[in-house]
Amino acid sequence: IGVSSDALTTRRTVLERVMKKGLLPTLSFGSEGMSTDAMPLIMNLVGLEEALSNLTKDPSLTVRTSLADKIIQTASQVTLEKSGKNEKLGVAIIEEEGSQRLAALDAEKYGKSSLQAGSRQGYSLSPRLSPEDLQNPEKINYVQKLSEGLSGGFSVILDASAADLRGTYQAMSAASASIPFFRVHRLVSFCRNCGAKLPPDLGRCKKCRSTATTQYSTAE
Repeated sequence: IGVSSDALTTRRTVLERVMKKGLLPTLSFGSEGMSTDAMPLIMNLVGLEEALSNLTKDPSLTVRTSLADKIIQTASQVTLEKSGKNEKLGVAIIEEEGSQRLAALDAEKYGKSSLQAGSRQGYSLSPRLSPEDLQNPEKINYVQKLSEGLSGGFSVILDASAADLRGTYQAMSAASASIPFFRVHRLVSFCRNCGAKLPPDLGRCKKCRSTATTQYSTAE
């Protein structure tokens, strides 16, 4: 965390210097009325689930919750010590694209065998909950503990891909009562040729008969 905060501070200093020279006009546009000193530096805690699996072999949520809370409290303490009068630092767990790149770099350096089976497509970020998980007090407590300790932001992915519209609405209503912030994951299929929305797992567009179909997640 200390190295990451120093790297972010240095990177912002370099960007400010380059912006003042007019080399980044897009970033510089409209920046006269705001100060970058007021912008907090947020460090995303990537791979927490993998770290917990390496630190303890106990699969119980009670043990993992306690260990995750200690990790986050330590990270928050370091950011607090690093934060100065004009420097605000925070730790977050939010969804982003960098987890796949980090996993690929580790696999290249240490070998694919060094990665856990579920990490080969990317390290863990936001916790994923199913509608059934919302009825599990231990999982809700785990998510709430993470949210309380993270000063830079926290998001949860609510996986409603297997639910219908009514089930998705009910899951969102149940989640809003106990989870501060979440995104709903549902797969939407569409035709890249004509743009028509399609039923899930349909290989050919009903409108233009094209096979150029794809899917995207509503949580992205």
